[in-house]
Amino acid sequence: MKIAARKLQRVAFPTDAHAPYHSGYALEIACQIIRDYSPTVLIDGGDSLDFYQISHFSKNPSRVSDGLQAEIDAYIKLQQSLNDAAGKAPRYLLLSNHLDRWRNFVWENPELYGLRVLDIENVLELKKLGVSIVENVLIGKAEFRHGEFITAHSAYTAKKQLDNSGYHHSVFSGHTHRLGAFFRTTSEGIVMALECGGLFDVGAADYTQGTTNWQNGL
Repeated sequence: MKIAARKLQRVAFPTDAHAPYHSGYALEIACQIIRDYSPTVLIDGGDSLDFYQISHFSKNPSRVSDGLQAEIDAYIKLQQSLNDAAGKAPRYLLLSNHLDRWRNFVWENPELYGLRVLDIENVLELKKLGVSIVENVLIGKAEFRHGEFITAHSAYTAKKQLDNSGYHHSVFSGHTHRLGAFFRTTSEGIVMALECGGLFDVGAADYTQGTTNWQNGL
């Protein structure tokens, strides 16, 4: 998805909320920042909801008892908060690995394939929310995408994203749940890649042990 960069664009890039396992405090602060920033574009970096109920990983029985609809409703409420903060800015949701869980779920039940009611846009009520789902957003020489890579340390993944881009433009991504920045000077100028943290609740993940090297961010 390309957005014309003929004028200055102010982009708000919340990512990786993993509703219903998001941090209410992080969301509140993010909405305050977005409201003050008055963005011209709102890009949700993906993994906005966890889809824990339909993951292939072992599940905590106490978590699945709330049901899939509760996860979806938590996402819708979260997105409404971001919409309210961003005002009339165009809204985009980036494809991501946790959203892919829904596609995989439908594909593994082929008798459901083709039912329009099960299109992700309908399941998440994206039309009502005014949100367009896209793979990435390119504004001038800045690309916003969820991210495909995870490496061991902060900013290592940012470098890998920039390597993958061929250093033609800067890259802003989520996915790693970390904050990090990597810069490189090329013959065409300076490009950078940022890992943008997320709005998740660090303590809500049931698949980590010890101190989790994640950071909230926007």
